[in-house]
Amino acid sequence: TQRQGVNLKHFLRIFIVLSGLFTAHSALADIVLLIHGYQSSGHTWREHGIINMLHANGWYDHGHFTFGPQGVIGPTDRGEQTNAVYTLDLPDEAPIMYQANALNKYLQHVRNLSKDERLILIGYSAGGVVARATMVKHPEHRVAKLITITSPHRGTEAAYFAHILARSPMGDMADWIGLDSLPRSQQLFADLRPEERGNFIYWLNRQPHPWASYISIVRTENRFTGGDMLIPRHSQDLRYVPAIGQRAKVIPTPGDHE
Repeated sequence: TQRQGVNLKHFLRIFIVLSGLFTAHSALADIVLLIHGYQSSGHTWREHGIINMLHANGWYDHGHFTFGPQGVIGPTDRGEQTNAVYTLDLPDEAPIMYQANALNKYLQHVRNLSKDERLILIGYSAGGVVARATMVKHPEHRVAKLITITSPHRGTEAAYFAHILARSPMGDMADWIGLDSLPRSQQLFADLRPEERGNFIYWLNRQPHPWASYISIVRTENRFTGGDMLIPRHSQDLRYVPAIGQRAKVIPTPGDHE
């Protein structure tokens, strides 16, 4: 749609400006991993035209990672030393740390392909929280930059109500009403509840974060959509994460959660 096209152009413009800083440090190219959110997949980045737009601006599609019976399935050769973009599939209904363990395996695979190039993680929605949790648990990957897009870094009321619904009798009837993902996602919803002492988001936000560049792309209010109705603006802002604070940069963009 026209609105989606506008949002893609905003994303691309931001990414290209940021990427101008990526390659100035050395002759090595950089590696970007695009991390999807809840009820999505790595192919979403292709379906919405992101990969093609990045390719037109010097970022090359180096393939897709997923899991099979023998582990990670995907590219086994780094190929030409160009700025590389990879997509991947996560178990998006699983708890955050379970998804982080999966992302860690992908990062291990990528590091085997290239030990010295800078890693940049771009996470959309819950994928941004998964990326940050992975960086906290596995600093050995030396992620240089994290860019999150409308991610619930301080939780969201939407997850709180979804968690209540999943634990209610409605959750038992989920299969009958077309909400079969509801019970499977119960722990994920619990992880993404608004920050309060003792819950997952509270714990994560107070863990030591590795030194990296942190950037949050925040949806702003506008007269057409009212902004992001799922994730509060302050929750998208990495500056409100106590372990990061003013180290983070914020880039406001128009649009809603999608």
